[in-house]
Amino acid sequence: MKKCWLLWLTLLMLTACQSQHNTLAADLQAVIQNPKLEKVELTSMVEFDWQEAYLFPPYTQHNEITSTLGFPFSEQTNVTNSDNIYLLVFLHEDKIIESVDIHRAHCDFTIDSTKLTPDQDTIYIQRYS
Repeated sequence: MKKCWLLWLTLLMLTACQSQHNTLAADLQAVIQNPKLEKVELTSMVEFDWQEAYLFPPYTQHNEITSTLGFPFSEQTNVTNSDNIYLLVFLHEDKIIESVDIHRAHCDFTIDSTKLTPDQDTIYIQRYS
C-alpha cells in the first residue's frame, strides 16, 4: 500500500511540474502573438523562485549551453536544430528549475545582458513584417 501511495504522490508531483511548464510556455506564446507588446517581464509571468535565466538563440548547441550555465545541460529542447526556437533556462541555487522552448513567430528576442535576473527580467521582442 505504501508503494502505491508513493507512486501516486510522485505522479501527482510530476504532473504539477509539467502543468506549470505548459502554463509558462502558453503564457509566453500569448505575449509573443500579441503584436502590441514589445517586451516580456518574466517576474510577472513566473510562479516560482529563480535567481538567473538565460536566453539561447536558435541553433545553440548543448555544449554551448553547458558552457554558459557552468554545468551539464541535459534537458529536452529543440533549440539545437531549429531556427524557430529560442530556449529560456531558469536557475535557482545553481540548478535548472525550468526550461522552455519559445517559438519565434516572426520575431527575435534580445536582453540587456548575458543573463536575466529578477531585477533585470525584460526580454525585448523585435517583430518582422
